[in-house]
Amino acid sequence: MHVAVLGAGYAGVTLTRTLERQLPESAEITLVDERDTHLVQHLLHRAVRNPEIEDQLQVPLEECCQRATIREATVESVDADEGRVNIDDGTLSYDIGAICLGARTAYYGLSGVRSRATPLKRLEDAREIRSAFLDCCEDGGRVVVGGAGLSGVQVAGELADLAREEGAESAVDVVLLEQKADVAPGFPEPFQNAVADALDCRGIDVRTGTTVTGADETTLTTDAGTTIEYDQLVWTGGITGQPSLGDTRRQVQSTLRLGRRTFGLGDAVRVIDDEESAFRRQHRVRLGRHLSRQRISPRWQIAASAASSRGCRGMSIAHVAG
Repeated sequence: MHVAVLGAGYAGVTLTRTLERQLPESAEITLVDERDTHLVQHLLHRAVRNPEIEDQLQVPLEECCQRATIREATVESVDADEGRVNIDDGTLSYDIGAICLGARTAYYGLSGVRSRATPLKRLEDAREIRSAFLDCCEDGGRVVVGGAGLSGVQVAGELADLAREEGAESAVDVVLLEQKADVAPGFPEPFQNAVADALDCRGIDVRTGTTVTGADETTLTTDAGTTIEYDQLVWTGGITGQPSLGDTRRQVQSTLRLGRRTFGLGDAVRVIDDEESAFRRQHRVRLGRHLSRQRISPRWQIAASAASSRGCRGMSIAHVAG
């Protein structure tokens, strides 16, 4: 039996490590990713202020895994029923597969935003944000962060702290925009209040209820008809699916099944309950049953527990002995 895990983010690496421990030695496991390292994504914002931690945020996949075969390749398309992956250097077939490709930054078709904003998904992004911000510290200016979910809150906080370290607090304005009525939307009110207080203590200009509609080289426009001038634009306004999945986050039931041979995990999918409502219970964990029953010894059942937290998403894998 061949199990393929597509994507070496948190979901993919966690699943691979669990499969290595729980599946029989006869099972072949392949982990596919476009890079040979795992990026500790949830700490990426810290590299904006402390670039010396970059090496700590990159873990070679060979160190993450024990017996899985690491294949460095880009996933181009997946046939979830047939168990076949088209990658940039050929094809890969599997008996059971898990799509853990994560998500990419969503720009919602907003005019000019994609071309002028820097997201925060890779180390290269953190470096670019830092470099442009240091220029603002030297020359003075305004930095706008679009989106006040956890990523936006974190990067805005790092920038405010970096300005203080550079002695440029009075020279740089950090503005954090959020479409919803509160920062950290979806989190409990006490948490939102604590985040708002922390942002205020750092001198960050928080503007909730603000919807960006477009951007030119120096100005953002909003749905209220107002404009916001900026010198640097960082975008953390949401996520969408990977090109290999049709640029969408596929919806799956709590079984996590995408097709006859394939399951989806992590940010690559949106898990919904039987009533089609969003499957996002803060700090709750549900078991996604039957990840791999087929062609596995009856005493082995893999269950995926997907923890979704509206902006802070995690995924853990549990083994249930049959």
